[in-house]
Amino acid sequence: MNVKGADLFKKGDFLAAAQAFEKAYALDSRDFRVLRYAGRAWQEIGFFERAQTLLERYYGLETDAKAKETLLPSLEKLRSATPRAKAEALEAAAKKYPEARLEDEAAKAWETVGDLPSLRRALPLWEVARLGAPDEAKKQRLDEQMQRLRDRIAAQEKADAAAESAKQAA
Repeated sequence: MNVKGADLFKKGDFLAAAQAFEKAYALDSRDFRVLRYAGRAWQEIGFFERAQTLLERYYGLETDAKAKETLLPSLEKLRSATPRAKAEALEAAAKKYPEARLEDEAAKAWETVGDLPSLRRALPLWEVARLGAPDEAKKQRLDEQMQRLRDRIAAQEKADAAAESAKQAA
């Protein structure tokens, strides 16, 4: 196991721990157990999708039945998380860990929820992601994403207004 990652995790520095565990795995993929620790760190951060991906990968590689059994509660919690819970956790993580630049992931998660209030929550997250974009090409892609979202919001508002008018007319 990666000692640096473990120390960081124990100190509550989950982002640095996740990064250390992932780096350790990139350097030596035979040490697949660090995937478990990276996944748990991402779960603590609130990036449930990434946590689940890493923990599922670890679960598939682990041969020790007891180790797999102890992981199941964490995996079940991640598997059963609603899209709204995932979006809320990611938005909170983006605020708590600005250096992780999770705004785009949080925006995508809110768009997945799909209702009008959620779409409105996604837009400022995309705007923050754009501010942190590393280059003009990425900024352009984010501008296009935000325009698509604005169009989607306008269409949803129009549809809601029409439905309300029809309801009042009936």
